[in-house]
Amino acid sequence: MRKNIGVILLLILWGTVQQSIAQQITQQLRDFKANPKQELQGNWVYQKGDDPAWANPAHDDSKWQRLNPRLWLDSLDKGAFEGIGWFRLHLEVPQDLRGQTVALQMFQRGASEVYLNGQLAHQYGVVSTDGSKEKKYNPFGEPVKLSLGKEKHQVLAIRYSSSNAIWLHTYLNRWARTAGFHAYLAPMDQSIKTVVDNRVFDALINVGRSGVLVALGLLHLFIFFYYPIQRANLYYALATLDLAITFYINYLHQHTHAVDNVIWLNIASYTLTITIPLFFLKFLYTLFYDKVPRYATIFMVTGIINVLVMFFSWSGTFLLLHQGLCVLEAVRCGVMAVRKKRKGATIILAGIIGLIIFVPLGFIARFVFPGLQELFSAHTIALLGNLGIMSVTGTVSIYLARDFAHTSNRLQKKLEEVQDLSEKNLAQEKEKQDILEQQKDKLEEQVKLRTHELEEQSELVREQNAELTNINEEIAAQRDILQVKTQELSVAYKHITDSVQYAQRIQNAILGSESEILDNFADAFVFLKPKDIVSGDFYWYTTTRKRTASMLDEDNQGTVVPTAVSLSTIKILIAADCTGHGVPGAFMTVMGSNLLDEIVNTGHTTMPDQILKELDRRVIKNLHIGGNNSNGQAKRTNRVNDGMDMSIIMLDETENKLYFAGAKNPLYFVRNGVLQNIKGSVFPIGSEQYKKKKEFSLHTIDVQKGDIFYMFSDGFQDQFGGPEGKKYMRKNFREFLLNISYLPMQEQKQRIENEFNNWRDTQSQTDDVLVMGFRI
Repeated sequence: MRKNIGVILLLILWGTVQQSIAQQITQQLRDFKANPKQELQGNWVYQKGDDPAWANPAHDDSKWQRLNPRLWLDSLDKGAFEGIGWFRLHLEVPQDLRGQTVALQMFQRGASEVYLNGQLAHQYGVVSTDGSKEKKYNPFGEPVKLSLGKEKHQVLAIRYSSSNAIWLHTYLNRWARTAGFHAYLAPMDQSIKTVVDNRVFDALINVGRSGVLVALGLLHLFIFFYYPIQRANLYYALATLDLAITFYINYLHQHTHAVDNVIWLNIASYTLTITIPLFFLKFLYTLFYDKVPRYATIFMVTGIINVLVMFFSWSGTFLLLHQGLCVLEAVRCGVMAVRKKRKGATIILAGIIGLIIFVPLGFIARFVFPGLQELFSAHTIALLGNLGIMSVTGTVSIYLARDFAHTSNRLQKKLEEVQDLSEKNLAQEKEKQDILEQQKDKLEEQVKLRTHELEEQSELVREQNAELTNINEEIAAQRDILQVKTQELSVAYKHITDSVQYAQRIQNAILGSESEILDNFADAFVFLKPKDIVSGDFYWYTTTRKRTASMLDEDNQGTVVPTAVSLSTIKILIAADCTGHGVPGAFMTVMGSNLLDEIVNTGHTTMPDQILKELDRRVIKNLHIGGNNSNGQAKRTNRVNDGMDMSIIMLDETENKLYFAGAKNPLYFVRNGVLQNIKGSVFPIGSEQYKKKKEFSLHTIDVQKGDIFYMFSDGFQDQFGGPEGKKYMRKNFREFLLNISYLPMQEQKQRIENEFNNWRDTQSQTDDVLVMGFRI
């Protein structure tokens, strides 16, 4: 008895549920006139699998699963939908709609067969679980006739498949998160009119604005090609074309029946939406800034992050954040440009504000204030969006057109000025022609008078010609004599030149060898450029040993004496600039080289200051010798003013020390990118014009690996040249050496030679040039 009561209660409960479902649908159908288009939102029941018998309205579906036919895969239980299944919806049709024909409008992500009361009403695509046979089709609400039966209770069954929905959702996530359908019922005539109106409106809005934007983009792109100085045209063209493609993709999204293609269109639209504000910001930076601000990379980073997270369900929120930041930056750029009174900034700012106002206005009014839904329809929102977008593109185009017009006006004024100058030149030229014509008449009269005078003088000229003939004969005789002398001078010049060139070979043999220096220094160069064949500048190098006390002790008297002496190898390098150049300077170089051999190699003097002191003494002594007088006594020459400037370094690699002394010439060395100038003595070698006693200071440097040293004469810095024909100067020489100090030494030599030749250009060489450098 209790069991029967439970069954009865269950039947009553089921009847009540079925009645409530039917009442819900019946209520929707009764409101047909008040709300023509109604979504079928009743309790759909679902069974996975495929059985044609499930189309039968008498089939028992009481145990079927209730399921939203939109099939939101994010929230769907695993295994609930496996590519194919049946949906059924029980309808209670009111008396006034029985036997009537209504419109069924479907939107779906798969293929379906629609059955009403067991009869196939329509087929969208080809239903199958085999992906090669299945043909998905989205009708986008195309109205299909649905003839209602005359019964009160009717059943709508839909056989539905989307074979690859789970696979697409697994790999594309949010881009394939729905796999189902939703349907609407509406009056047939009104449905057809609404679909046609909507498609015409979509074509006008999306295709129309895409066409306008493409035209604007191409126009400004062509302007950039012909006037590339204004790069703002390029970035505006890219932003506009990007936006045009996005709108056209949105149009295709609403009219592409191939379901899976819509996914790729959405991904492309998402990606383009990221780049549109970036191009627009680049346009603003180019327009109002001299260079792009450093913080602008923030917007590029947010754009890249949007691309990386585009497959996550929350990526839409991050896209809105990216676009919001870009809009705020655009407003900031516009406001700052207005404050700085940039031309046209007010126009650009007005367009940006229009975008901010009109685009969200429709959405806010429709969804925040439900009472305004009838006023703010989808079409109204689209029109407001277009107004916001066109406010930006329009104002920017107005700005660029205004800028182009100003440029054209300036060019027109320049052309008018050129035309005025041309007319003035033509008038002046005509005036000159008139003056020349008048002068021509006067000259003709003067020529006639002069001709008469010449005729009178011709006789006198004949007589003078006879005298000139005699003079010419005498000149010819003198010319023959001069030719003989010229030949003799040519022979003598050749002998002298050959002698000087031979003297050059002798000088090269006596002086130091460049290869010896390059062999003994790991990285070095020698640049010597004589003014004439032989040089007054020379370099000298030797390698010798220096005695060093390694142990000390005391003798019987308490005096400290060395008990052990070690020998260390040292290198001595000298750069010298003798008085004069050419042959006289060459003689001084030979004398200087010989004296250095005697002082260093023979006399074992190794400290630079002592070498200079001894060399100065010997030069003065040698230049004082002037032969014997008539009594057989040595006669003295006048006071010595000849000599040489010199810099000497002694490098002790055992102790990592470099010793330097200079006679007027300094030593440059570079360490860690800083050039240091170690000045030499103010006294030269030789020359007795100084009243003070000559002193040559010794400088000691603790060398480090990578230190670079330069020794040189004054020939480079004293060379005239450049655009104004001035001296190169020592300051410029120091800066140049510092700028090339990081290069290998041989490459530095090439740079020095190129710099000297470029500076000198067509000027004659002022003096002999010597520059040496080596790296520790």
